[in-house]
Amino acid sequence: VERQRAEIQRIGLESLRQRQVLDAQISRLELEERQALRNHERYQKLFRDGACSRFEAEQKQLAWETARQQVEQTRREVRKINDTYSVQKQSAQGELNRIQEIRPADVESARADIAQAQAEARRIRAEQDDCEIKAPRTGVILKIRAREGEKIGSEGLLDLAGTQHMVAIAE
Repeated sequence: VERQRAEIQRIGLESLRQRQVLDAQISRLELEERQALRNHERYQKLFRDGACSRFEAEQKQLAWETARQQVEQTRREVRKINDTYSVQKQSAQGELNRIQEIRPADVESARADIAQAQAEARRIRAEQDDCEIKAPRTGVILKIRAREGEKIGSEGLLDLAGTQHMVAIAE
C-alpha cells in the first residue's frame, strides 16, 4: 500500500516537473513570438512604404509563423502530459483502492488457510506423541538395549529398576 502511494506521488512530481519545464519554455517561446510579430509588422509597414524588399518582409512573416507554431506545439505537449498524468494517476489510484480493499472472499480464504495449518499442527503433535516413549513407573534406567533407529528386540528397549521398593543386601 505504501509503495503504491509512493508511486502516485512519484507520478505527480514527475508530471509537475515536466509541466514546469514546458511552462518556462512556453514563456520563452511566447516572448520570441511577440518579438517576431513586432518585427513582422514593422517589416510589413516598411515594405508598404518601399523601404525593404518583399523577401525581407516574407522572412519576418515566416519567423513569426514559426515562433507561433512552436508555442502551439509546446502547449500541445503540456496537454498531452496532463492527459497522460490523469490516466496514470487514475490507474495508480485504482490499484491502490484494489490493494486496500479487503474482500470477504480473501478473508474466508485466509481463515481456511489458518484452519488447515492448525489441523496440520495437531496431526504433527499426535505423531510426535506416538513416537514418544513413557515409562510405566518411576525408576532408574539400568541398561539401554536399543538406540534411536534400531529395532526393539524381544528383550525390550531398556531395563528399568523401581527405586521405591528396593532392598539392599549387604555382605
